[in-house]
Amino acid sequence: MSKASFTLLILGLLLFVNNNISIKKKSKKNTVNIIAVGDNLIHNSVLKSGRINDSTYNFNRLFDIMKNDFQEADLAIINQETILGGSFKPYDGYPNFNSPNELGDAMIEAGFDVILQASNHTLDVGIRGIENCIDYWKKQKGITCLGINESQKEKDNVKVVEKNGIKFALLNYTYGLNGHILPKDKSYLVNLIDTALIIKDLQKAEQIADFTIVFPHWGVEYVYQPNKHQKALAKIMTEYGADLIIGTHPHVLQPIEWIEGASGNKTLCVYSLGNFMAEQAYSYNMVGGMVSFD
Repeated sequence: MSKASFTLLILGLLLFVNNNISIKKKSKKNTVNIIAVGDNLIHNSVLKSGRINDSTYNFNRLFDIMKNDFQEADLAIINQETILGGSFKPYDGYPNFNSPNELGDAMIEAGFDVILQASNHTLDVGIRGIENCIDYWKKQKGITCLGINESQKEKDNVKVVEKNGIKFALLNYTYGLNGHILPKDKSYLVNLIDTALIIKDLQKAEQIADFTIVFPHWGVEYVYQPNKHQKALAKIMTEYGADLIIGTHPHVLQPIEWIEGASGNKTLCVYSLGNFMAEQAYSYNMVGGMVSFD
């Protein structure tokens, strides 16, 4: 058994909670530090803050305050809610987001290792936008992008990252695409929440990894409690071997709880970390979470 503690960041204040939280690890005795933050939602005001001129952006300063935390972690994870769609369409915020590649550059410079790209905004600028985003991330050494795939073969493979001798299987899915539909011949592009698919992926993960983390983009926006669908899916993921669940999408904090499977296994579920960066200026949107596990 490994021991983990979590740290919750609220309005810039770190609240350390050390309760000897036990997270199942199937093998190894090494330690890995994991940090995760919530929704990176690039509204127009955020976009404009990084604009240098008509064709150049720099977002590095937006991550300066916390980048030491990200850089010191073995795995730093961010939910990149908006697509890096490319300049073939104007960069824009809500409702059809398109963020420049320089945002990706800033996340890398800040120390993020794992990027979650499956969200309801993934198809905001169409198939070409997803393909441009995939192409950008594949060129970045040492970065693992989840939730979008260049082929069916890639979708069928569970991504595994090894740190300090421990293998982590990482899975990312979204509940939908804001009414947009993927073409049948490219349905592999985005991982959609599908119980059968998730079970299949978890079964694969059990065979190839020591620890499995699932990142579902789920729930209802601006609602503080998980709904019955989140709870049901979290239970299924627990039964099939997820060790840790970190949810995104509601743009507000939701509870953290242990879920026990039929075999006695326990999974820690963080239902929503809220926003990391966004224009949403209501008080409930401005309370974001950061979790840290060892």
